[in-house]
Order: sequence, then C-alpha cells, then structure tokens
Amino acid sequence: MFICNRYLFEIYMVIAALFLGGFLLRVVKLYPGESEPLILDFSAVVLAVGFALAARSLDESGWRFLLILCSSPIIVPHFIYIALKK
Repeated sequence: MFICNRYLFEIYMVIAALFLGGFLLRVVKLYPGESEPLILDFSAVVLAVGFALAARSLDESGWRFLLILCSSPIIVPHFIYIALKK
C-alpha cells in the first residue's frame, strides 16, 4: 500500500468488495472456509469503505500514509476471532 499509495481508494474498495463477497457467501452458506460470525465480514466491509472515503479525501495529503498505518482494524477482528476459537 505504501508503494501504490496513489491508488488507496481503489485498494480499499477492492478490500471491501472481497469482504462483501465473503459475507454474501457466508449468508448463502457457500463459503468454503470455516464459519465466522457475519458481523466480522460486515464490519470489515464498512471499515474498508470508510477507509476508502478517507483515502479519497486525503488524496494528495501526506496524512494518507498515517491512514495506511491505521488500516489494521479491517482485518484484526478476524485474527482475534480465529485466535480465540483455536
């Protein structure tokens, strides 16, 4: 993300689309992996879209690098859930 920082909006939207795809697959019970609460995928979609909108507003600002460093809330809940489950 640091290398392609000019495309942060697009990167975050791709992340949101991937989590939305996972969410929809879980809803229709076609997800090939282990089950997780739907709120994990849904919250990841919401956070990724929020980060995308923030990236759009910080387009030419140096603050976008701080945004990259703060991106972990998108995936960390999944890691916590997996760690607690195992």
